[in-house]
Amino acid sequence: MHSVIFKTLFAATSIASLAFGATAAASEPTPWNYAEGTEHWGYLSPEFSACRDGLMQSPIDVSRVAAHTRALPALSFAYATSASVNVINKGHTIQTEPAAAGNALLIGNKRYELAQFHVHTPSENFLDGEQYPLEVHFVHQAADGSRAVVGVFYDEGPADAQLQKIITAIPSEESGQSRVNALNLRSLIPSGSSYRFSGSLTTPPCSEGIAWHVMGRPKTASITQLAAFDARYSGLEFPGGNRRPVQSLNGRAISTEARDD
Repeated sequence: MHSVIFKTLFAATSIASLAFGATAAASEPTPWNYAEGTEHWGYLSPEFSACRDGLMQSPIDVSRVAAHTRALPALSFAYATSASVNVINKGHTIQTEPAAAGNALLIGNKRYELAQFHVHTPSENFLDGEQYPLEVHFVHQAADGSRAVVGVFYDEGPADAQLQKIITAIPSEESGQSRVNALNLRSLIPSGSSYRFSGSLTTPPCSEGIAWHVMGRPKTASITQLAAFDARYSGLEFPGGNRRPVQSLNGRAISTEARDD
């Protein structure tokens, strides 16, 4: 009798353990990389299907000549000039996260909180067919869950003091994290017009419906600063850098509020 009860309990426990294991396994994110080619992302998981089948994918080649000049909601950055941030080595990028809320992108009257910003080298978006050595993506989210991304290009030129603070703090180990204080977030955004379009995340799951804003005037970084990122994202693991190739517009319109001089 006791053996029957034991076997019954053992079987029930085993089934529960298997079910828990399956749930735990299912909850783990699907791994992806750049080494095997970004064109394979859409086949790695059903959750990544937009990477393969999406019609509003990013990045794109922004044509200033083709952009429609029109009245658009004002774009303003309520960023701190002295913020504490966490710099995280994500493996596939370097990600910086504000240590506290309160930094926002305002599109008209709608507020998007800055969640994080990260780097791609070389740039993912192009501008008039030109690719830049570095692009930083500022990712924001509104209270209703909608997201807006601002892309900022960096070209070779004078060093950027704020970018250097981030470079100096990059953790050597993957998943490592360090703190930077007194970072001028506002200075990371250049002045001038933006080019707006509907797009997607540029990494899996490539979710669409993202309000994209690519700044038309690049900032500058020194050769040494650019090399600090390039050295990380090259070689066999990053044959083309940590970037996704330009995607088709599929009839999407690009809008701008003004022309750069």
